[in-house]
Amino acid sequence: MNVVDTTDDALLWAQFQQGDPIALGKLMTRNYTALIQYGTRFNREKDDIRDCIQDVFVDLWNCRTTLSRLTTSQVLPYLMAMLRRLLHKKHLLRQRVSLISIADEYEDTRFNISFSAEDQLIEAERDHANAQHIQQLTNQLPPPTGRSATPGKGGIK
Repeated sequence: MNVVDTTDDALLWAQFQQGDPIALGKLMTRNYTALIQYGTRFNREKDDIRDCIQDVFVDLWNCRTTLSRLTTSQVLPYLMAMLRRLLHKKHLLRQRVSLISIADEYEDTRFNISFSAEDQLIEAERDHANAQHIQQLTNQLPPPTGRSATPGKGGIK
């Protein structure tokens, strides 16, 4: 004999908030198909959707005492919003991981720049020219005055 459960979602929600794991299981069973269908709007991987649905109910259980009371018409939209958020979070995480792996793949090639002998010779000539220019400017400075630059000996006080 099949017994049809006529308990509404609001009552199950209240029972679940009071710590009844059977009520949580019934909420999951009742809403699972709708959540799968809703999840396929955001992700084609059914395994990802199933994982996120499981995470939704684990998260619900862990924070059940801080949740608001819901009416029957609010339960499914609330679950859908949680699922959508988790799927989005998973998508962003997957993108970040793929970007990190791409960066790691090219990390070795980005900064390994080797210069030719000609480039090194040009750089050495530029350094020499700069040193000569600095020496010329130094020679153009006026000669030091008779005052000492050390404090306390007739110089800066």
